[in-house]
Amino acid sequence: MIKIGTRGSKLAQRQADSLTKILDQKELDYSITIYKNENIESEIQNSSKAEGASYSVKEINDALLKEEIDIAVHPLNKLAPKKMEGLVTA
Repeated sequence: MIKIGTRGSKLAQRQADSLTKILDQKELDYSITIYKNENIESEIQNSSKAEGASYSVKEINDALLKEEIDIAVHPLNKLAPKKMEGLVTA
């Protein structure tokens, strides 16, 4: 089972759908977790913005590092210019 994490935006979900179509063609099993920003305190959002990424991107990247998900799908404009140690952007 391939575990995918993505943001709640329409763009991110469309991009995740493109990935799942490929996985369907290969007859691979997958699950998708959608990370949303809805009820996050402004302090958390402000500290995350200082790091150059929105809170949900950081949350998804942390899930990757903890091996809770296998693949993260982010719109490119939501990624911080500085790469996160231990992750590969493709």
